Amino acid sequence: MDRIEALAARLPAYPVLLAVAYVMNLALVNDVEPAGFVRPLVVAIAGSLVLLAVTSAIARSWRAGAALALVALCLLASREPLVQVISLLNRTVGPGVGILVLAGLTFVVLVALAVLVLRIRGWTGRALARLTAVLNVMALLFLVLVLAAGVPQIPTWLATPGETAENPDPELPDIFLILLDGYPRSDVLLDDFGIDNSAFLRELRSRSFAVSASSHSNYTFTALTMTSILQLDYLSVGLDGREVVAQHQVRAEFDAAALHGRVPEALRAAGYEFVASAPGWEHVSLRSAVERYLDRPELSDLELNLLKRTWIPDLPGVSEDWFISEQRSRVNGIFEQATSLSTEHRARPIFAFVHIPSPHMPIVFGREGRPVPWGSRQFGAGVPAEYGLSDAEFSGAYEQQLDYLNDRTLDLVDAILGGARPAAVVIFSDHGSSPRPYPDPRSLLPNLMAAYVPDGELQESDLADVLHGISAVLTRYVDLHLGAGAPRHWIASEEDRSIVIEESSPSR
Repeated sequence: MDRIEALAARLPAYPVLLAVAYVMNLALVNDVEPAGFVRPLVVAIAGSLVLLAVTSAIARSWRAGAALALVALCLLASREPLVQVISLLNRTVGPGVGILVLAGLTFVVLVALAVLVLRIRGWTGRALARLTAVLNVMALLFLVLVLAAGVPQIPTWLATPGETAENPDPELPDIFLILLDGYPRSDVLLDDFGIDNSAFLRELRSRSFAVSASSHSNYTFTALTMTSILQLDYLSVGLDGREVVAQHQVRAEFDAAALHGRVPEALRAAGYEFVASAPGWEHVSLRSAVERYLDRPELSDLELNLLKRTWIPDLPGVSEDWFISEQRSRVNGIFEQATSLSTEHRARPIFAFVHIPSPHMPIVFGREGRPVPWGSRQFGAGVPAEYGLSDAEFSGAYEQQLDYLNDRTLDLVDAILGGARPAAVVIFSDHGSSPRPYPDPRSLLPNLMAAYVPDGELQESDLADVLHGISAVLTRYVDLHLGAGAPRHWIASEEDRSIVIEESSPSR
C-alpha cells in the first residue's frame, strides 16, 4: 500500500487520465463503438504526454509540469462554456459585451499563467507530491466512472454478424443503395430553395430509372430511417403514437438491425457480400456489421466534436476551413470508392450501402466542387444567418453544392451500369431539408427516391416511400417482402439525449 501511495505521489499521470476520460465520455455518450474512438484516444494520450513533457521542461519538474499541463488542458477545453457565457452576455447586457469580457479574460489568464509558473516552480517537493497523489486518485476515479457507464454497451460491441452462404446464384446482380443524406424532393427544392432540379431527374429517367415526384421518407431521423431499412419494416418505437426513446436505445436497435435485421440476414442467405461506406457519423456506422467497410482517413464526427469544443481550430497555422475540407474530401472519397466497387470482377454479388453525407449541412462544395469561403466554425451551420448569407445567397450556394453532387451521382450511376456485373440501383434520401431555422418537421418527410433494375421495369407508384421503394427492388433478388398497407410516417427530434418520435402525415 505504501508503495502504491509513493508511486501515486511520484508519477503525475492525471493529465493523461483526464484526457482519456474526456474522450471516452464523449464517445460513450454518443454510443460510438470501439473502432470509432481508438484514433482520438491515441491522439489524446499522445497529445497529453507531449504537453506534459513541454510543461515539465518549463517548470523543471515532472510534478510541477503536470499541474501546468492540467491548467493548459482546462484552458484548451474552455471554448464551449466560454462561448455560452459570451452569447448570454451579448443577449442580456448588450451586443459586443461578450467580446470585451473575452479580451479581459484573456489578459487575466495570461497574467495568471505567468504567476502560476513562478509559484509552482517555488513549491516544495512535499506539497507537489501531495497534490500529485490527490489529483491522480481523483482522475482515476473519474475515468473509472466514465468507463463504468459504457459497460452495458459491451455485449453490442462483441456481437458479430451471421455467416454468408457460399456459391450464390451467378445470375444475381449487384445491389447499390446510394443514400444522399438530407436531399429534398424536387418540389421542395423549387418552392423552399428556389432551385429547379428537373434536369437531374431527367438524366436519371434517361438512364431507365423510375423517379418519384411524390415520395416520402418514413422517418425524419437518419438512424431511424436506416434501422427501418435494415429491418425492412416499421420500428417498434412510435407504433402506438408519440414516444420518447433514449438515444442509446436507438443505437442498440440500429446495431441489432445491422447485424441480424431481415435485410442483412436475407442477403447473407443469398450469398451477397455486404459492403458499406463510412459516412463519418459514428452513430450510423455499419463498420461491425459488414464484411467490407470502406473506411476513410478523414475526421469522424466524434473527432470533429472533440476539436470543436477546444481552441485548436482557432490556433495560428491551422487551416481556417479544416473541418469543411475534411468533409469535402470524405464525400469525394466515398464517390471514388463506390466507383471502384463497380469495376471489380467478383464471383459473388455485393450489396453496397453507399452513405454519402451530403447535401446534408454544412455546405462544403462551391461551383464544380470548389472550396467555399467559410470555415470550420461554420461546420455546424444549417440556415442562411449562420453562414452570414442572405436567403438568396444561401439558395445559390446550396444549388452549387447540389449541382456538383448531381454530376458526381450521375458519373457513379454510369460507372455502375457500365460495370463488370449487372446492378440494381436505388438513389434516395433518408429525409429532406429546409432553409428555415425552425421548419415544420413534416416538411422534412418529402425525399428523393429513384430506382433502376436491370431485369425489368419499376413504376413511380413502386416508390411511394423509402421502405416500399427499397422493398420493390430487394424482393426481386432475395426472400424479402414488406407487409401490405399504406405507407406510414414519423417525425422525430432530439431532446435531452432522447429521440422524440411521433407518427404524422406528410404536409405535402
